Amino acid sequence: MTAVEKIKMFQSVEALIAEIKSDRSSNDILKNRYAVRFIMLDNFNVFQELSLQLAAANVNIFGLETLLSYENKDRWITQDELKNCIRQINSCTIVSPFSEIVRFYNEEKFTTFFNEIALLENPQEKLNRRIYIPLIGLESRFIKFLSYFGRIEESAPIWAVKTGTSQPVTIYLTPSADSAKGYSFPKLYRGLETMYDWLLFWKTKAPTEKIICSSLPINVNYKYSQPDNIFDIKLIETAFEFITKFLKIQIDIEYKASDEYFWIQLLSFIDCKKGNAFSFNAFVEEHFNVHKLAIKDLLNKWTSPDTTEFDRWLLKHYYLHFIADNEYLNGIILDCVDYSALRLFREIALSIFVDTSSQNQITERNVLLNLFAQQYKLPEMDLSEMKEQILDIAETDANKAISLYSGRFDFEKELFID
Repeated sequence: MTAVEKIKMFQSVEALIAEIKSDRSSNDILKNRYAVRFIMLDNFNVFQELSLQLAAANVNIFGLETLLSYENKDRWITQDELKNCIRQINSCTIVSPFSEIVRFYNEEKFTTFFNEIALLENPQEKLNRRIYIPLIGLESRFIKFLSYFGRIEESAPIWAVKTGTSQPVTIYLTPSADSAKGYSFPKLYRGLETMYDWLLFWKTKAPTEKIICSSLPINVNYKYSQPDNIFDIKLIETAFEFITKFLKIQIDIEYKASDEYFWIQLLSFIDCKKGNAFSFNAFVEEHFNVHKLAIKDLLNKWTSPDTTEFDRWLLKHYYLHFIADNEYLNGIILDCVDYSALRLFREIALSIFVDTSSQNQITERNVLLNLFAQQYKLPEMDLSEMKEQILDIAETDANKAISLYSGRFDFEKELFID
C-alpha cells in the first residue's frame, strides 16, 4: 500500500465528521486496535471548523499549552513529553495544536515520533478511544514518512480534508527578548513571545497578515522546519531588519553590527502607523524639536551633556544626508564611531594636524571651532598637543602656523603674542 492509497480524502469537514462518527462506533478489530487518527488539513480555517464540530460531537480538546507552567511559559515541549501526554489520554480527544510543535522536529525525531504514536494501542476496556491529531501544512513531510512506514497497511485510518484553498502564513521570527540579540518591537503588533503564546494563538486565531514570534524554543528549533504549503518563516535578526523588512521603512543608512544598539532605540521611537511614510529627516527634526538643523545647532547639541549617544548617532546621519556642505567636517563625521560628548569638538580641533596642506580645510576648521559655545573646553593634554604641533609647523612655515590660529583657545593668544 502506498501513502496516497492509505489516505482517505474528504471534500468537506461535514463529510469527515460523518466518517469520524462511523469510525467511533465501529467493531472492526484493526480500527479499534489503534487509537490515533491523523487528519491532514490544508489551512487553519478548516482546522478551526473541525475543532468546533468535534466539540459539538462530544470530543474533548487537549490543549498542548497546558503542559507549560505559568512560571515557565517559554520552554520546549520534548518529544517524550508529547508522547506521554498522548498515551495518557483516556477519551475521544483532539490534540491541539499539534503540527505547530512537530514541524520543528529534526528528521530523525519526526520519524521516530510518528512511528511510535501511530501504533499506540487501545486497552481492551477502551477499544473505542480515538485521539485525533490534526496535521496542518505538513503534507509533503508526512507523506514522506508514510512512504517508509513499515506497518502502513495495518495502521489506523488516515484522513485528509482538501479544500483547495491556499492559506499561506508568513512568520517573522525575531530574537527572544531574553537573548543577547533580543529587542522589543512596537506594541502595535501582537507578538508571540513565548511557547505558550505560540500554541494558544493557533487554537484561537485564524492567521493574520503579519505574525511575529520571538519564542526562544522556536528560535532554536526553526531550522528543522521544512518548506510546506502553509508556513514561510522569515528570520528578522536585527532591529534594522525589523524596520526595513517587516515595517518596510527604507532608511538610507548603511547597517553596521556595532550600531545595532542605536537601531533598537530608533525602532522604539518609530510610529508604526505611519508605515513606509516614515521620514528620517522629519523624525530627527521632531526629536530635537527644531524646524531644521544647521551646523551650529548640530555641533552644540552634540557637545551638550544632556545629549545621549543615540542622539549623536542621529545627528551624524542627519548631517551626512541633509547637510554635508563642509569638506573638513564631512570626513570627521563620516569616520565617527565614538559618540561621547567632546569627541567631535576634539576631532575638529586636532584632525587638521594629520594633513595641513589644504588652506580651505584649515579655514573651515577654524570657523567650526568658533561655532561651539564658549563653555566647552578641551582637556589640557589636547591643548598641549595642539600647541606643540603649531610650534613644530612654525619652524618651517610661519604663515601656515599663523593660519592655524582659530582664536578659540587661550594658548593661541599666548603663543602668537610671544
